[in-house]
Amino acid sequence: MKNLLNKFIKITYTNKHTIYQISKIKIKVKRKINMRVTLDDLRAYSLASKFHPNLEKYRGIYTGKSVVVVGGGATVKYYKNPMPDAVHIGLNRAYELKHINFDYLFAQDNFPNKENIEEFINYRPDTCIKFLGLHSRNMNFRIRPSTIARIKNKEIYVLNCRRPKKTFYPIDITAEPFVYFCGTIFAVLQFLLLTNAEKIYLVGFDCNVSHAFTSNLKEQDLRIQYPYWYQFAQYKNMYFENTRIISVNPVALKGLFKDIYTQNYIDEHPELS
Repeated sequence: MKNLLNKFIKITYTNKHTIYQISKIKIKVKRKINMRVTLDDLRAYSLASKFHPNLEKYRGIYTGKSVVVVGGGATVKYYKNPMPDAVHIGLNRAYELKHINFDYLFAQDNFPNKENIEEFINYRPDTCIKFLGLHSRNMNFRIRPSTIARIKNKEIYVLNCRRPKKTFYPIDITAEPFVYFCGTIFAVLQFLLLTNAEKIYLVGFDCNVSHAFTSNLKEQDLRIQYPYWYQFAQYKNMYFENTRIISVNPVALKGLFKDIYTQNYIDEHPELS
């Protein structure tokens, strides 16, 4: 019966409507709102109202200062001499870079094993602030609540996991959830806009198939992040024009922000000249 109906009825979809076409007759039906998405939004905002007022103390604290954000891309190995007097923020397993003293660590991804989470917990517990992201959809905790309770000097932030199809960032993360854009880096950037950092240096964000902490690259294709980088750049340029973002040894992000190269990277890539 279904196959027979398909011969006579053509069904197409738009963002808001389902269109049924029978011969030359078209019937346009407005689709109902997906209540599950709506409930996810409400849950994210409810959780943010509990945790995010704690972020108010970070508003404007890095006005006129430089911040270095360190990711796990392969080019991170060229960052040999940390910038003096700059704030350093690491993502997930960046604590493995022993030559950098991180002021913050952000984590919202799974750690590969128990040893990794123990190292994360024990990394500079009295001086490094750990930001822990909670996923709103189905309360998918990447870090277990029992583990969170053991972490000293921490902040909790909530991610709204319904990714928008168009550019959208929160007006104020002290009252709204962070937008989830397939990467911890986007939570860090939303936080840094709150701090009003003058310069944000991106180290180890290759946005391609490369990783500094694992040889298994099967699930490390970060090219899916590029549209979100582009959306963030548009948002930043529109509302935070005084904040400068500098890509250090960029690969796939080349040309999106201001690009600079370290001498050791240039020595290994003579084609840059």
